[in-house]
Order: sequence, then C-alpha cells, then structure tokens
Amino acid sequence: MSDSDPYRKLLREYEVLVLDFFEDRRGVWVTARDVWEYVDERLGGETGFPRMVILSLLKRLVEAGIIENRKEERAGRVYSYYLMPRT
Repeated sequence: MSDSDPYRKLLREYEVLVLDFFEDRRGVWVTARDVWEYVDERLGGETGFPRMVILSLLKRLVEAGIIENRKEERAGRVYSYYLMPRT
C-alpha cells in the first residue's frame, strides 16, 4: 500500500482521533467502547463504523508503549481497559 492509498489515509485519520481521545483523558482508564463511541461521534455518527479497526489500533498503541492495557475477569467474561499515563 502506498501513502496515497485511501485505506491508509483513513487509518491515519482514525489513529489521530484515538490519540486525541486519550490526550483528553490522560490518567483515566477507559474501555474500547468509549474510544469507539468517541471516534464514531467525531465521524458524524456513521453507522457501521468498524469496531475491529479500533481494537486493532488499541493493540498497536499498547505494543508501542503509548497506552497501557489492563484486563479483568468478572462473571466469566474478560474486560479490557486502556490508559494513557499522565506524564
């Protein structure tokens, strides 16, 4: 994929929105759903916005050490929370 690829441009736009979300909430644990709802709202409430894209971006940000991930098990389900530490 080239840098002019529309898909790559869209992913960069999503990534910027996700980082903006975390910048505004430094030090606060959030869920992937919180992030998805923020991005969806910023995109004008576009129906069918792919949640898997957000999960993929969150995973990349955790792997890069930009945000932290904590998992909790309750009632047999695993819940993930994400945090951008305060600097």
